[in-house]
Amino acid sequence: SESFFQKQVTIINPFIKPTKSQAQKRSKIEFFPEGGILLVGISNSVGYRLNDLTSKINHHPIKILDENNNVVLEFQTNSLGLGRFQFEPKPKTVYKALYTDSLNQVIVEALPPIHDEGIGIQVNENQYSFNIKINNRSKLKSVKMWIQHKNQRVLEFDSIFNAIPLDFEVRKEKLPVGVSQLVISDESDQLICQRKIYNDFKTFMPIDLFVEKRSYKKREKVVIGLSMKDSLAGKFSISVRGVEKNYPKKQSTLPHPLEYDIVTNNPTSQTTASNDVMRVHLDKRVANESTAKEKVKYLPEVRGNLLTGKVTMHDSISMGAQNVYLSVPSKEFLFMISRTDSTGRFFFNTDRIHENNPGVIIQVNPEACPQCKISLDPSGLDDYSRFRPASLDIDSSIRSMIERRSLQTQIENAYYVQKKDSIITKTEVSRFYGKPDKVYILDNYVRFATMEDIFIEYLDEVILKNKRTGFDIKVMNRRKHEPFAANPLILIDGIPIFDNQQLMNYNPLLINRIEIIGRQYFYGPLEIDGIISIITYTGNGKNIRVPDMEKITSIQGHKLYYSPIYDAQSKNLDRIPDYRTQLYWNPNLTIVDKQQSLEFYTSDLEGEFEIILEGITTNGTLLHYSDVFQVGKN
Repeated sequence: SESFFQKQVTIINPFIKPTKSQAQKRSKIEFFPEGGILLVGISNSVGYRLNDLTSKINHHPIKILDENNNVVLEFQTNSLGLGRFQFEPKPKTVYKALYTDSLNQVIVEALPPIHDEGIGIQVNENQYSFNIKINNRSKLKSVKMWIQHKNQRVLEFDSIFNAIPLDFEVRKEKLPVGVSQLVISDESDQLICQRKIYNDFKTFMPIDLFVEKRSYKKREKVVIGLSMKDSLAGKFSISVRGVEKNYPKKQSTLPHPLEYDIVTNNPTSQTTASNDVMRVHLDKRVANESTAKEKVKYLPEVRGNLLTGKVTMHDSISMGAQNVYLSVPSKEFLFMISRTDSTGRFFFNTDRIHENNPGVIIQVNPEACPQCKISLDPSGLDDYSRFRPASLDIDSSIRSMIERRSLQTQIENAYYVQKKDSIITKTEVSRFYGKPDKVYILDNYVRFATMEDIFIEYLDEVILKNKRTGFDIKVMNRRKHEPFAANPLILIDGIPIFDNQQLMNYNPLLINRIEIIGRQYFYGPLEIDGIISIITYTGNGKNIRVPDMEKITSIQGHKLYYSPIYDAQSKNLDRIPDYRTQLYWNPNLTIVDKQQSLEFYTSDLEGEFEIILEGITTNGTLLHYSDVFQVGKN
């Protein structure tokens, strides 16, 4: 589970009674010592995260008490439920936190235990640099220290310890923008502690976003202007949605500086008995570079779903350097080829497979490997047990908001027919070889009863010989006007045919057309001497002996979200209520240096609406931009 980003999303169904949650029970408040542990006798920076929604809203005070219930520190929560405080613990003392939530319930949580030995990290930030302080309370005289970004070391430091704390400064312009890690290990590469650093240093903001005005009426057009600077471009998502008063705003999907500053563990990770959160969740490959070369099991799916598997013989021997053929039969079929690596594994990127696909046929050439077997990997993780959400606690103070949103949703659903979303269907995928050199539509000719007659009488570009060992088929090279030496690629509805006898036994009355490519063709690992592509009337390779189809889950079609247009021609919408809280949403927005605009209309709801633009520029800069406007009465 450490290989994947995870974020908990809460979905409330107000039409059913809540059941007892089976999710993992989390503390109301969690503490994260900077560097991983609380060291005695020094000022420790301790981050906290509230898991209580109402306390996040109402800024409740939190008190830190010692074992004699004396108040040693007091501070208030912020609206995000994230923050930090400075704390110098005394030796052999147990501390706890106390606060009262909005229901006047007293919550008591224990602080992490105090350590006499260890290494502490303190990072203070200003506009241009990070000031890093290392406190050595261990027996180590030297350590390895570096800062890494995306598993690449960007800075390394002198690691000789002495009696006084080690202080040094890192200029922000020397670090990549985003999250980096300060890592400390001993001389044998055993990880000691780690601290994440969020660098938001930018010399300029590469995007302009502006709204025509700050206040709009109901059902009024809103125009947002967008442009990039310095000839940059980028891919973004943009959302315009209502903001609930007195409730936290939507969190960014990009790294939040404060969150990365204090919370370095996964929100759903378990802690050890010592509550050493910062150390538990570390990727063990950080400190030991040799283990970082271990085989990657899950690859990022940047261009669609990855379909992976393995080719073996006798269920155990891995078969490398084998061509694996994938077919999605249809009249406009999809045909792909992959080659196994030394371990017998193959990979297909399925970004062009439609959502309503009939399934895929995956096979190897039985002539080349008659005993080969294909096994597909599961589509997803083998085990989801570690992805356990936190328990859901809904406070009575948000009941009125849930009821109001539920009522608005019911009204919107009542008029679904008039304002439903639509799915943008993909255009048909053209066959991989493009325009054929010759097409034979069999209905234009006298029908023959056998494929052999059709090949001999009609297909001038194909040479057919009936030998004792079977049929030999060659395609004519249209440039040299002589047959190719090697066999062609033969397809029926995109399914490769390796046995010429099966082709000759096929029923020609099922065939609509035959397409010939009389050229040498390179496709993936194949070097093809011509192609014979047969398209049937049904497009499903009827009556062909092939392995069973494998059902796969492809990416859903692009949804076009309904957005009303209120103008002089839209009088039919006058009596249709509009309770949209999400006024605009585009998950795939490309912005170039030229100015462009987005248009949408406000709904019948009043209040504050927030524009959130997030994405990445062509030079790799992450952007998060927000703005607000008001909608009032007409």
